[in-house]
Amino acid sequence: MNIEDLQSELLTIAEYDNPFWFACRAQYNIDPRILYGMAIENYHFLSRQRWFDTPALRYPGSDQARLLLDQFYSENYGRDETILSGLEEIGITREQLLAAHPLPQTIGLCHGLSHWAATDPIFFFTIPGVLERRDARIYNYINTMPLEAGINHRAIAPLITHTRLSNQGEYGHFTRQLFRELPPVSMHDFKQLRKNTRLFIELYDDFHAASWRYYSTASNPVFRKMVS
Repeated sequence: MNIEDLQSELLTIAEYDNPFWFACRAQYNIDPRILYGMAIENYHFLSRQRWFDTPALRYPGSDQARLLLDQFYSENYGRDETILSGLEEIGITREQLLAAHPLPQTIGLCHGLSHWAATDPIFFFTIPGVLERRDARIYNYINTMPLEAGINHRAIAPLITHTRLSNQGEYGHFTRQLFRELPPVSMHDFKQLRKNTRLFIELYDDFHAASWRYYSTASNPVFRKMVS
């Protein structure tokens, strides 16, 4: 089984256990607080993109691969500002977000990507397609939500814009395009790719599940304060 097929298999399994993806797949109406919370966590994630794009852009193995990476990150740069513009529609300010602490699972995902970008760039190059393909599921779900569901659609619109741009850019095919510019992968490295794939899917699944658990609990504050 190749890496792309393994990713799809693991993501499909995760969908049945993760309450967020289960609700999207079943077309359930999701509490607006959860979607706003997902936007907040996506803002935190995207605002830390430099953690993992900087080491990846220094990849020495292929000039053409570096050019593709540079184009990819240039097209994605500033998506956090797009998310922020939507959150401002519901009264959330930049200052509030900067003073808030992301969920541990959000930071964990950022640290994981940063680690792989610096230490195992070949594996890191398998990840963008997963992120962009899964965004398409959120786009399709939000686009079908009825207006009477209580969602401020102006707040969620940037999420739709983000995922629509991903679809238009066909970033789901980016990994295939990138690997055409890389040297062949040894069997030893392929086994390591499979091992890291399982860990990455766990981190990515935890990111969504934790957001659901936290923001679906009304007693939890929307903004988590930094721990001094």
